[in-house]
Amino acid sequence: MKVNESFVESEGHRLAYLAVNEHLDAQSEQPAIVFIHGVLASVNFWLDCVPPSFIEGRPWYALSLPAHHPSSVPEDFAPEQVTDSWFFRVMHGALAKLFGNKKVIVVGHSTGGYCALNLAIHQSPNVLGIVSVAGFHSGKWGGVEGKLVKLASLGNWAKPLFVANLALAKLSRFIQRMFASFLANDSRAYRATPQSQRCCSSMPSGEKRPVVRTCGLLMPRPTDLDSDSILTCSNQHSKQYNCPARELAGLQEAAKSTR
Repeated sequence: MKVNESFVESEGHRLAYLAVNEHLDAQSEQPAIVFIHGVLASVNFWLDCVPPSFIEGRPWYALSLPAHHPSSVPEDFAPEQVTDSWFFRVMHGALAKLFGNKKVIVVGHSTGGYCALNLAIHQSPNVLGIVSVAGFHSGKWGGVEGKLVKLASLGNWAKPLFVANLALAKLSRFIQRMFASFLANDSRAYRATPQSQRCCSSMPSGEKRPVVRTCGLLMPRPTDLDSDSILTCSNQHSKQYNCPARELAGLQEAAKSTR
């Protein structure tokens, strides 16, 4: 797997991206496949989570969400700017700069799934289709993730508490396992799954620096998601999206078609 990391500018934001196996894309007429991670992860998330057929056999790209390391924000950036139209401008602008008029299929997890849906709803001319993995529509988090996001939004006084929560989880494998299970829709079923047990047992502890890539271990590879199913993601088609859309594990919010 040949990985090149770089940055793209959009709306004043500097977004990190990975171009993986790009040498295989030189003569390809197929659409580019772009993966977008979720909140608190990084552009490296997908290195552990792409379907096996992508590891060596296909070109693919990973694009960072705004304000997620190693991406950076403009000096005048403020949380009040974050709206669905702002999200569309930033992410569509990045896709347009990276691929020009080439069509893309966007695969997003969690907030990345929301990003994919948002691109489709705003009818991004680049987007040929989307795949949302546990994505949501309204931007409202639940469970422990929602509590952490709410804590982070309370202002500078709450920042030490937020950082302390993450630092504590980094030092304890037990806390990592519990945190991962709290993110699941059914925590007991998650802990009982052999694949989840293997993933949790491989989580590092006591690292001096955060190992951002291992965030991908919280989401085992979807067994029904491969390169062919992504390229033909047309089993759902909403007039609201105006492009083929496939949603996996979307229990956070049910999709509502306008038909």
